[in-house]
Amino acid sequence: MRTSSSEFTADRGGAGRRSARQLALAALTLALASAAAAPVAGASSNLLFGFTDNAPLSVGTKATGPALALGARGFGYFLLWGPGKTGLTQAEATGLARAIGSSGGARVVVVLRTEGANTPLSDLAQQQFCNYARSMVRTFPSVNDVVIGNEANAPFFWRPQFKPDASPASPAAYEALLARCYDVLHAERPAINVAAPGTSPHGNDNPNAVNNVSNSPTKFIRGIAAAYRASGRTRRIFDTVVHHPYGDTNDERPYAMHPGPYFVGEGDWNKLVATYREAFAGTAQAVPGRCLPPAPCVPIWYLEAGFQTSVRPGPYFGGENVPVVPDVGPAEPLSPSPLVTSSAPDQATQLRYALRLAYCQPYVEAVFNFLIKDDANLLGYQSGILWADWRPKGSYGALAKVVADVQSGNVSCAAPSAPTSVSVQALAGPPRVAVRWGASSSAIGVSGYRVYRNGDVIATVPGLSYVDTEIAAADGYTYTVRGFDAAGQTGDASSNAVVSEATLAAVAAQSSSRSAGCGPLKVRGRSFRISIVRGKVSCGVARGAIHAFISRHRSPKRWRCLRPRGNAKWAVACTKAKRGHVRVIIRAFRAK
Repeated sequence: MRTSSSEFTADRGGAGRRSARQLALAALTLALASAAAAPVAGASSNLLFGFTDNAPLSVGTKATGPALALGARGFGYFLLWGPGKTGLTQAEATGLARAIGSSGGARVVVVLRTEGANTPLSDLAQQQFCNYARSMVRTFPSVNDVVIGNEANAPFFWRPQFKPDASPASPAAYEALLARCYDVLHAERPAINVAAPGTSPHGNDNPNAVNNVSNSPTKFIRGIAAAYRASGRTRRIFDTVVHHPYGDTNDERPYAMHPGPYFVGEGDWNKLVATYREAFAGTAQAVPGRCLPPAPCVPIWYLEAGFQTSVRPGPYFGGENVPVVPDVGPAEPLSPSPLVTSSAPDQATQLRYALRLAYCQPYVEAVFNFLIKDDANLLGYQSGILWADWRPKGSYGALAKVVADVQSGNVSCAAPSAPTSVSVQALAGPPRVAVRWGASSSAIGVSGYRVYRNGDVIATVPGLSYVDTEIAAADGYTYTVRGFDAAGQTGDASSNAVVSEATLAAVAAQSSSRSAGCGPLKVRGRSFRISIVRGKVSCGVARGAIHAFISRHRSPKRWRCLRPRGNAKWAVACTKAKRGHVRVIIRAFRAK
């Protein structure tokens, strides 16, 4: 999909995707204008699966029927607020009534969103927005789940994002709206579920960006919490956390993790939970994993997720500008788990892993796919489970199967299996150890591997190999590897792989023949050849350290020296570390 508006073209990989979805939402709103408490989910209970799509507002059961048939138990619908609006229009009321009537008793979630600069910033505008929300709830008593705002950390839905002094503007403004609407809605109906904030998965935190001037989800959440603290409020402002865990690309694995604060996908569940816990610590606002009885715990809802597919001949028009995946393709082996860095083969595989992962992630209660049917305009979004002509995609059956598995509890949430076939190889010049292993298996994907040396974690990697360059000790090393997933679990350790001191000594000797050499050193009548194996140090300093150790039988200050055991060819090795990392290695060899 493509957008000609440079204003909403992001400067990161997911940009075209998100701006296209925003255009799809705008199209849904225009179409409408022209027309007339659950338990915590996870491995122990059913996950609420549904669709977020406004199509039922105009076509009713034509859209909800296929969704219900594959197991959908929830539907999300958007309503667009504008300045001065305090109640539903006739078209909105008619459309929402049609959608609710065709939902087959499924849970209905209404998202009240804003757009662009038409955001409620003043007291009057915020009160109008909250009155609009109350009007919807009064008109439709069966609706008990209301989301206040939608992706307010993104400029398409909320502006301004930053103040003139470059500090964030949207978090505090949104928090004020959310707190006001929370009180209005709970006064109207005490048991209502007020959900927020529906964060976009990405943002650049750059007020001077050429485009997509936005707040990252982590910074936005922290900004909401800061405003909440500053207000002195002692009552909640939300009952459910809403996040949109799209991937950075359509073929990125759902269990992929992203470094830094700028992206929070489904695989970044731990980052999302940690951000809420840290941001609201010590306040009256409960967050996922931190309940404050007697009020209910706060769950996580993924109300928008999806994977765009390539299209078939039919009613589609326009041009595509982001990489997509087929609806269904060649099947992958069930075991071991595909590497997190690999490209997913199709939408069916993506949906399978996304739902199983959400089911196993603590505190996650719901996941909704964005769109039932593709938007025919390729400027829109093609993540539906139906083609634009309403026929089922090849992924329809796969989704129905995983939904049934999730709803029946037939999903394994076991941590990754132990990596197989761990091997090590000592490398010379400078000394290194290459560690390799076979992939772990997991029904929810393996997000990466932790490499341990002598029991301590020395690296976290996405692949199946690692080269240890911090080789300094005379003793041998024992390596193990563990896989970890995006549900907070670390699997069993692999078998041990050992590099002996004799092997390391042989590699060191081999390296020394290519390393910097100093003149001979005589100590107590014995002659030694000095070699600087790693780091920058003068021959005078190296000779002094070796001389001090041999003559005094103790390491000089800031050095750690030792003699070899076994058949090592070197006589003394000294290392110098900085902040726990070895920077210099020197060795003394007995001269012949």
